[in-house]
Amino acid sequence: MKLFRTDGGFYKFMMQLMELLELNFLWIVCSLPVVTIGASTAAACAVTMKMAKNEESYIGRQFLKEFKNNLKQGTIIWILMMLVGYAFYLDTQILKVSGNPSYLTIFMTFALGMLFIICFGYAFALIARYQNSIKNTILNSIKITFHHLGRTIAMLFSLALIYIILSFNAVMLIFMILIGPGCMLYTYGFFCREIFEKIEKSQE
Repeated sequence: MKLFRTDGGFYKFMMQLMELLELNFLWIVCSLPVVTIGASTAAACAVTMKMAKNEESYIGRQFLKEFKNNLKQGTIIWILMMLVGYAFYLDTQILKVSGNPSYLTIFMTFALGMLFIICFGYAFALIARYQNSIKNTILNSIKITFHHLGRTIAMLFSLALIYIILSFNAVMLIFMILIGPGCMLYTYGFFCREIFEKIEKSQE
């Protein structure tokens, strides 16, 4: 039957689904210590950027190799990200308890949220693809966010849409657990790969 041919669309879809399940499992397991979430995300980015162009081979082997390579930088960037995120969280709590929050408080909350996205939006994908210092990685993330603002907004919208769909009800939450992070990481890797290739071509 054509449906089950190895070059058929159904077979390719099922193979990609299995790869996403494997990637999802690896990301969750390697993120369990919490402090390693950054390295785990960078490893997943390296894999999904290859998946976006059908260049991946053995998902597990690639993931573990990239996890080891990006452990130091991924962990440091994750800690910095959490510090900025915690400051943003504190500001949102202040807004909640304030009966009449000042414009300065509202502005600071908005600014911290934007800083969080701008500084770290592409950081994990950058360390997954390029060798650079943490400082330059964050600076490059900022540059990419502004130079490719349209694609950045499209990426954030796509990620938000996946999250909303997979957390719509109790049934969809099962899929969220099984493939949610994998789908979001694949989407993130797809957008990052497109942007990085465009930048690389412009520098040739």
